[in-house]
Amino acid sequence: NADQGYMLRLHTLSACNTVVFGGLLSFLIIRCKEFKSAIEKMPKYLVVTAYIVGFSISYFGATFFKGRYEFILNNLFHVVLISFIVAEQSFCRNSFFKLSRWKTLANWEKYGLGFYLFHMVALFIVHVPFRLMNISYNDSFFLTTIIALVAFALTLFMSYLSYEYFEKKFINLKKRFYP
Repeated sequence: NADQGYMLRLHTLSACNTVVFGGLLSFLIIRCKEFKSAIEKMPKYLVVTAYIVGFSISYFGATFFKGRYEFILNNLFHVVLISFIVAEQSFCRNSFFKLSRWKTLANWEKYGLGFYLFHMVALFIVHVPFRLMNISYNDSFFLTTIIALVAFALTLFMSYLSYEYFEKKFINLKKRFYP
């Protein structure tokens, strides 16, 4: 069903690659000392180059990933990019910046599960009105940016609510069993 890109995006199994790749990355870091060592010792110029190339391809992805397997290749590329960022931020000694040094951003880490779970819901909520009004925003950098910012703000809000009213209760409940 590679011809039905929209259906591929909605299918549950289309999200499995993120979980599988995350598990593979964890396995390699835990079990393969050479892999972890290579990440730890990665030179700064290579880290910077990887970020520039990665974000450039991500931004211009529609140019790179054309054809029948566009969705699959684009999705796979982003999984690899995010896995690189996680590994580099966690283990690389030669990072040109560490996100953990930004205290405001570091304080939002507890909402990470909500970010992961709700970002697609927020994008869908923001996307629907445009779809219902037959407004195409794909060719408009301004509209795409506005949609991304509104979806990001909505994701932050939903993640905050999820953590404060649901997740925190389970975390506190865990303390009863593991003091």
